[in-house]
Amino acid sequence: MTDEIADAFRAAPGYHEQEAGVFEVGRLNFDGQLTVSKGPVTLALTVPTLDATVENETVAPVVEQGWEETFERRVEDVTNLVSTLTEEPEVTNVSGSLRVSMSFRRDSSTLTEEVRNAANYVEGTWVEGIIPGYEYEDQVQAIRERASKTASEE
Repeated sequence: MTDEIADAFRAAPGYHEQEAGVFEVGRLNFDGQLTVSKGPVTLALTVPTLDATVENETVAPVVEQGWEETFERRVEDVTNLVSTLTEEPEVTNVSGSLRVSMSFRRDSSTLTEEVRNAANYVEGTWVEGIIPGYEYEDQVQAIRERASKTASEE
């Protein structure tokens, strides 16, 4: 069964096998890694903290803490989108980054899409949390500009 699941991710667009059963989740702005093993399928995403993306100033600790708490609460809502999660996602702060980990049941015929939807949800939640008024690093500025352009085209 593990081989069948790994084969599904090998065939699906946007997943790039790095080593046996370990895939990079492509088409994301930040890092995503998927692991297919005998246990649940696990997804780990790494997104920066707010302060890590702001240039030329430090985000006040109370703002950073509130931002992280809000991000964590909103990420938990991924369970409304993805039915194959085994539990709520776990968010851990690791030196200027937030690591979001979640596990999926292996019994879904749409597992590749569910993992992609979960990854996009986490990243979209991060983008929605960008606070106006700060000067951001180039990567975040590019994300904001793309979002603004997309919104104006609709």
